Amino acid sequence: MVFPPTRAAYEALINEVKLLKEENKQLRNEKKETGRSTLEVELEPETRDRKASRNSWAEIYHNNTVRRKSVKLLGQDVAMDEWLDWRVKWAQRGVGFFGLIAMMCLFAGGPTLEFCFIQLIFVGMLYYKNISYVIIKRLLREMNVVIIIILSVCNLCIEIARPITSTDSIAALLYMILVNGFVFLDAIKLKSRIFVIIAGCLFTLLNLYSIYGNTFGNWNKGVILFKYTIQGEENTVMKRSTQRSIYLQVLLFSMTAVYTMFKDKKMELMIFATGNIYRETGTASKHVEDKTFSMEIKLEKEKSVYQARV
Repeated sequence: MVFPPTRAAYEALINEVKLLKEENKQLRNEKKETGRSTLEVELEPETRDRKASRNSWAEIYHNNTVRRKSVKLLGQDVAMDEWLDWRVKWAQRGVGFFGLIAMMCLFAGGPTLEFCFIQLIFVGMLYYKNISYVIIKRLLREMNVVIIIILSVCNLCIEIARPITSTDSIAALLYMILVNGFVFLDAIKLKSRIFVIIAGCLFTLLNLYSIYGNTFGNWNKGVILFKYTIQGEENTVMKRSTQRSIYLQVLLFSMTAVYTMFKDKKMELMIFATGNIYRETGTASKHVEDKTFSMEIKLEKEKSVYQARV
Protein backbone atom coordinates (compact mmCIF):
# COMPACT_ATOMS: atom_id res chain seq x y z
CA MET A 1 0.00 0.00 0.00
CA VAL A 2 1.28 3.44 -0.89
CA PHE A 3 1.80 5.76 2.08
CA PRO A 4 0.07 8.07 2.48
CA PRO A 5 -2.82 6.04 0.98
CA THR A 6 -5.04 7.48 -1.62
CA ARG A 7 -8.66 8.34 -0.84
CA ALA A 8 -9.97 5.35 -2.82
CA ALA A 9 -7.65 2.95 -0.97
CA TYR A 10 -8.69 4.44 2.38
CA GLU A 11 -12.39 4.00 1.64
CA ALA A 12 -11.79 0.39 0.47
CA LEU A 13 -10.01 -0.34 3.79
CA ILE A 14 -12.90 1.13 5.80
CA ASN A 15 -15.43 -0.99 3.90
CA GLU A 16 -13.34 -4.13 4.50
CA VAL A 17 -13.22 -3.44 8.27
CA LYS A 18 -17.00 -2.96 8.38
CA LEU A 19 -17.49 -6.22 6.50
CA LEU A 20 -15.27 -8.07 8.93
CA LYS A 21 -17.23 -6.60 11.87
CA GLU A 22 -20.52 -7.77 10.34
CA GLU A 23 -19.15 -11.25 9.75
CA ASN A 24 -17.81 -11.41 13.32
CA LYS A 25 -21.17 -10.33 14.73
CA GLN A 26 -22.99 -12.91 12.63
CA LEU A 27 -20.65 -15.65 13.82
CA ARG A 28 -21.28 -14.68 17.46
CA ASN A 29 -25.05 -14.86 17.00
CA GLU A 30 -24.79 -18.28 15.37
CA LYS A 31 -22.59 -19.49 18.21
CA LYS A 32 -25.16 -18.34 20.79
CA GLU A 33 -27.97 -20.11 18.96
CA THR A 34 -26.09 -23.38 18.54
CA GLY A 35 -24.52 -23.17 22.00
CA ARG A 36 -27.76 -23.84 23.87
CA SER A 37 -27.58 -27.12 25.76
CA THR A 38 -29.77 -29.99 24.70
CA LEU A 39 -30.90 -30.25 28.32
CA GLU A 40 -32.56 -26.83 28.14
CA VAL A 41 -34.27 -27.72 24.88
CA GLU A 42 -35.57 -31.00 26.32
CA LEU A 43 -36.74 -29.43 29.56
CA GLU A 44 -38.91 -26.74 27.98
CA PRO A 45 -41.75 -29.00 26.70
CA GLU A 46 -41.56 -31.07 29.89
CA THR A 47 -42.03 -27.93 32.00
CA ARG A 48 -45.04 -26.92 29.91
CA ASP A 49 -46.48 -30.42 30.22
CA ARG A 50 -46.12 -30.34 34.00
CA LYS A 51 -47.89 -26.99 34.18
CA ALA A 52 -50.66 -28.30 31.97
CA SER A 53 -51.18 -31.41 34.12
CA ARG A 54 -50.86 -29.70 37.48
CA ASN A 55 -54.54 -30.25 38.28
CA SER A 56 -54.34 -34.04 37.84
CA TRP A 57 -53.00 -35.51 41.11
CA ALA A 58 -53.05 -39.02 39.70
CA GLU A 59 -50.73 -38.08 36.81
CA ILE A 60 -48.42 -36.20 39.15
CA TYR A 61 -48.22 -39.18 41.51
CA HIS A 62 -47.63 -41.51 38.58
CA ASN A 63 -44.80 -39.32 37.26
CA ASN A 64 -43.19 -39.26 40.69
CA THR A 65 -43.42 -43.01 41.27
CA VAL A 66 -42.45 -44.37 37.87
CA ARG A 67 -38.98 -42.90 38.31
CA ARG A 68 -38.27 -45.37 41.10
CA LYS A 69 -38.67 -48.69 39.32
CA SER A 70 -35.88 -50.65 40.98
CA VAL A 71 -34.01 -51.12 44.24
CA LYS A 72 -30.57 -52.64 44.74
CA LEU A 73 -30.47 -55.93 46.64
CA LEU A 74 -27.39 -58.13 46.97
CA GLY A 75 -25.63 -56.31 44.17
CA GLN A 76 -28.49 -56.39 41.63
CA ASP A 77 -31.21 -53.92 40.65
CA VAL A 78 -34.57 -55.55 41.42
CA ALA A 79 -37.64 -54.38 39.52
CA MET A 80 -40.39 -52.77 41.60
CA ASP A 81 -44.13 -52.63 41.21
CA GLU A 82 -45.47 -49.40 39.68
CA TRP A 83 -47.72 -48.44 42.63
CA LEU A 84 -45.43 -49.86 45.31
CA ASP A 85 -44.54 -46.49 46.86
CA TRP A 86 -48.19 -45.65 47.48
CA ARG A 87 -48.98 -49.11 48.84
CA VAL A 88 -45.95 -49.21 51.15
CA LYS A 89 -46.67 -45.71 52.44
CA TRP A 90 -50.20 -46.51 53.63
CA ALA A 91 -49.35 -50.06 54.70
CA GLN A 92 -46.62 -48.81 57.02
CA ARG A 93 -48.95 -46.22 58.50
CA GLY A 94 -51.67 -48.81 59.04
CA VAL A 95 -49.32 -51.32 60.65
CA GLY A 96 -47.87 -48.72 63.00
CA PHE A 97 -51.20 -47.10 63.93
CA PHE A 98 -53.20 -50.26 64.60
CA GLY A 99 -50.17 -51.88 66.23
CA LEU A 100 -50.01 -49.07 68.77
CA ILE A 101 -53.76 -49.28 69.40
CA ALA A 102 -53.56 -53.07 69.83
CA MET A 103 -50.68 -52.68 72.27
CA MET A 104 -52.58 -50.10 74.34
CA CYS A 105 -55.65 -52.35 74.37
CA LEU A 106 -53.46 -55.24 75.52
CA PHE A 107 -52.17 -53.18 78.44
CA ALA A 108 -55.66 -51.93 79.31
CA GLY A 109 -57.42 -55.28 78.81
CA GLY A 110 -59.45 -54.09 75.82
CA PRO A 111 -60.35 -55.79 72.50
CA THR A 112 -56.90 -56.57 71.15
CA LEU A 113 -57.62 -59.27 68.55
CA GLU A 114 -59.81 -57.04 66.38
CA PHE A 115 -57.05 -54.47 65.91
CA CYS A 116 -54.50 -57.23 65.33
CA PHE A 117 -56.61 -58.59 62.46
CA ILE A 118 -56.78 -55.11 60.91
CA GLN A 119 -53.03 -54.80 61.36
CA LEU A 120 -52.54 -58.09 59.50
CA ILE A 121 -54.38 -56.66 56.49
CA PHE A 122 -51.86 -53.84 56.28
CA VAL A 123 -49.01 -56.32 56.81
CA GLY A 124 -50.28 -58.19 53.76
CA MET A 125 -50.32 -54.94 51.79
CA LEU A 126 -46.74 -54.27 52.82
CA TYR A 127 -45.48 -57.69 51.74
CA TYR A 128 -47.49 -57.86 48.49
CA LYS A 129 -45.04 -57.73 45.55
CA ASN A 130 -42.46 -56.28 47.95
CA ILE A 131 -40.57 -59.35 49.13
CA SER A 132 -37.34 -61.01 48.01
CA TYR A 133 -37.36 -64.80 48.26
CA VAL A 134 -33.59 -64.87 47.82
CA ILE A 135 -33.14 -62.90 51.05
CA ILE A 136 -35.63 -65.22 52.79
CA LYS A 137 -33.43 -68.15 51.82
CA ARG A 138 -30.43 -66.24 53.17
CA LEU A 139 -32.21 -65.53 56.47
CA LEU A 140 -33.19 -69.17 56.93
CA ARG A 141 -29.48 -69.99 57.14
CA GLU A 142 -29.23 -67.93 60.34
CA MET A 143 -29.57 -69.95 63.54
CA ASN A 144 -31.32 -67.18 65.49
CA VAL A 145 -33.98 -66.85 62.78
CA VAL A 146 -34.65 -70.60 62.73
CA ILE A 147 -34.90 -70.75 66.54
CA ILE A 148 -37.33 -67.81 66.70
CA ILE A 149 -39.57 -69.44 64.07
CA ILE A 150 -39.52 -72.79 65.94
CA LEU A 151 -40.30 -71.10 69.26
CA SER A 152 -43.27 -69.22 67.80
CA VAL A 153 -44.64 -72.51 66.38
CA CYS A 154 -44.13 -74.21 69.76
CA ASN A 155 -46.04 -71.41 71.47
CA LEU A 156 -48.95 -71.95 69.06
CA CYS A 157 -48.93 -75.72 69.75
CA ILE A 158 -49.00 -75.07 73.51
CA GLU A 159 -52.01 -72.76 73.25
CA ILE A 160 -53.83 -75.27 71.03
CA ALA A 161 -53.12 -78.13 73.44
CA ARG A 162 -53.77 -76.26 76.73
CA PRO A 163 -55.95 -73.18 76.08
CA ILE A 164 -57.36 -71.16 78.97
CA THR A 165 -59.96 -69.31 76.91
CA SER A 166 -61.42 -69.90 73.48
CA THR A 167 -59.33 -67.09 71.95
CA ASP A 168 -55.93 -68.22 73.22
CA SER A 169 -55.14 -70.27 70.13
CA ILE A 170 -56.15 -67.35 67.86
CA ALA A 171 -53.94 -64.99 69.87
CA ALA A 172 -51.03 -67.44 69.58
CA LEU A 173 -51.56 -67.66 65.82
CA LEU A 174 -51.49 -63.88 65.54
CA TYR A 175 -48.35 -63.79 67.69
CA MET A 176 -46.63 -66.31 65.41
CA ILE A 177 -47.57 -64.33 62.27
CA LEU A 178 -46.42 -61.01 63.74
CA VAL A 179 -43.15 -62.48 65.05
CA ASN A 180 -42.33 -64.06 61.71
CA GLY A 181 -43.36 -60.86 59.93
CA PHE A 182 -40.85 -58.95 62.04
CA VAL A 183 -38.13 -61.57 61.50
CA PHE A 184 -38.49 -61.32 57.71
CA LEU A 185 -38.39 -57.52 57.59
CA ASP A 186 -35.03 -57.92 55.87
CA ALA A 187 -36.79 -59.54 52.91
CA ILE A 188 -38.95 -56.46 52.30
CA LYS A 189 -37.52 -54.58 49.34
CA LEU A 190 -38.88 -51.11 50.09
CA LYS A 191 -39.43 -49.85 53.64
CA SER A 192 -38.64 -46.84 55.79
CA ARG A 193 -36.30 -46.77 58.76
CA ILE A 194 -38.95 -45.19 61.01
CA PHE A 195 -41.28 -48.10 60.30
CA VAL A 196 -38.56 -50.65 61.09
CA ILE A 197 -37.80 -48.93 64.41
CA ILE A 198 -41.49 -48.76 65.36
CA ALA A 199 -41.94 -52.44 64.47
CA GLY A 200 -38.90 -53.35 66.57
CA CYS A 201 -40.21 -51.37 69.55
CA LEU A 202 -43.66 -53.00 69.32
CA PHE A 203 -42.05 -56.43 69.01
CA THR A 204 -39.92 -55.81 72.10
CA LEU A 205 -42.85 -54.45 74.15
CA LEU A 206 -45.04 -57.41 73.20
CA ASN A 207 -42.48 -59.93 74.40
CA LEU A 208 -41.68 -57.97 77.56
CA TYR A 209 -45.37 -57.78 78.45
CA SER A 210 -45.79 -61.50 77.82
CA ILE A 211 -42.81 -62.24 80.07
CA TYR A 212 -44.26 -59.96 82.76
CA GLY A 213 -47.67 -61.66 82.56
CA ASN A 214 -46.16 -65.12 82.97
CA THR A 215 -43.81 -64.01 85.78
CA PHE A 216 -45.54 -61.41 87.95
CA GLY A 217 -49.09 -61.66 86.61
CA ASN A 218 -51.60 -64.48 86.86
CA TRP A 219 -51.26 -65.80 83.31
CA ASN A 220 -51.56 -69.62 83.07
CA LYS A 221 -51.24 -69.97 86.82
CA GLY A 222 -51.38 -73.61 87.89
CA VAL A 223 -51.90 -74.96 84.34
CA ILE A 224 -50.07 -78.26 83.76
CA LEU A 225 -48.68 -78.68 80.27
CA PHE A 226 -47.80 -82.37 80.59
CA LYS A 227 -46.33 -84.93 83.01
CA TYR A 228 -43.66 -87.53 82.49
CA THR A 229 -41.99 -90.22 84.60
CA ILE A 230 -38.27 -91.02 84.65
CA GLN A 231 -36.81 -93.72 86.90
CA GLY A 232 -39.99 -93.88 88.92
CA GLU A 233 -40.12 -90.12 89.52
CA GLU A 234 -43.03 -88.11 88.16
CA ASN A 235 -42.14 -84.69 86.77
CA THR A 236 -44.48 -81.90 85.78
CA VAL A 237 -43.97 -79.28 83.09
CA MET A 238 -45.98 -76.13 83.73
CA LYS A 239 -47.40 -74.02 80.94
CA ARG A 240 -46.53 -70.78 82.72
CA SER A 241 -42.79 -71.44 82.98
CA THR A 242 -42.59 -72.90 79.47
CA GLN A 243 -44.18 -69.90 77.81
CA ARG A 244 -42.11 -67.52 79.90
CA SER A 245 -39.00 -69.26 78.62
CA ILE A 246 -40.28 -69.07 75.02
CA TYR A 247 -40.94 -65.33 75.16
CA LEU A 248 -37.60 -64.71 76.86
CA GLN A 249 -35.67 -66.71 74.27
CA VAL A 250 -37.46 -64.97 71.38
CA LEU A 251 -36.55 -61.61 72.88
CA LEU A 252 -32.91 -62.52 73.52
CA PHE A 253 -32.37 -63.99 70.05
CA SER A 254 -33.70 -60.77 68.50
CA MET A 255 -31.74 -58.29 70.64
CA THR A 256 -28.90 -58.12 68.11
CA ALA A 257 -31.40 -57.28 65.38
CA VAL A 258 -32.97 -54.51 67.48
CA TYR A 259 -29.52 -53.07 68.17
CA THR A 260 -28.64 -53.17 64.46
CA MET A 261 -31.86 -51.28 63.61
CA PHE A 262 -30.83 -48.32 65.75
CA LYS A 263 -27.14 -48.45 64.79
CA ASP A 264 -27.55 -48.79 61.01
CA LYS A 265 -28.93 -45.36 60.08
CA LYS A 266 -28.53 -45.93 56.32
CA MET A 267 -30.25 -49.36 56.40
CA GLU A 268 -27.35 -51.01 54.63
CA LEU A 269 -27.17 -54.12 56.84
CA MET A 270 -29.49 -57.08 57.21
CA ILE A 271 -30.78 -56.83 60.78
CA PHE A 272 -31.20 -60.57 61.44
CA ALA A 273 -28.08 -61.74 59.58
CA THR A 274 -25.05 -62.25 61.81
CA GLY A 275 -21.69 -60.87 60.71
CA ASN A 276 -22.95 -57.48 59.41
CA ILE A 277 -24.19 -58.70 56.02
CA TYR A 278 -24.84 -55.87 53.56
CA ARG A 279 -28.12 -55.89 51.62
CA GLU A 280 -26.44 -54.64 48.44
CA THR A 281 -23.64 -57.22 48.25
CA GLY A 282 -24.77 -60.22 50.34
CA THR A 283 -21.40 -60.33 52.12
CA ALA A 284 -19.73 -58.71 55.12
CA SER A 285 -17.96 -56.28 52.77
CA LYS A 286 -19.59 -53.34 51.07
CA HIS A 287 -17.39 -53.76 47.99
CA VAL A 288 -17.31 -57.57 47.56
CA GLU A 289 -20.40 -59.24 46.07
CA ASP A 290 -21.56 -62.80 46.61
CA LYS A 291 -21.79 -64.14 43.06
CA THR A 292 -24.28 -66.86 43.95
CA PHE A 293 -26.76 -64.46 45.56
CA SER A 294 -26.21 -61.92 42.80
CA MET A 295 -27.18 -64.54 40.24
CA GLU A 296 -30.27 -65.54 42.25
CA ILE A 297 -31.29 -61.91 42.57
CA LYS A 298 -30.83 -61.48 38.82
CA LEU A 299 -33.09 -64.46 38.14
CA GLU A 300 -35.67 -63.12 40.59
CA LYS A 301 -35.52 -59.76 38.81
CA GLU A 302 -36.09 -61.35 35.40
CA LYS A 303 -39.00 -63.34 36.80
CA SER A 304 -40.64 -60.23 38.30
CA VAL A 305 -40.21 -58.35 35.00
CA TYR A 306 -41.79 -61.23 33.10
CA GLN A 307 -44.74 -61.38 35.52
CA ALA A 308 -45.23 -57.62 35.21
CA ARG A 309 -45.36 -57.87 31.42
CA VAL A 310 -47.82 -60.79 31.53
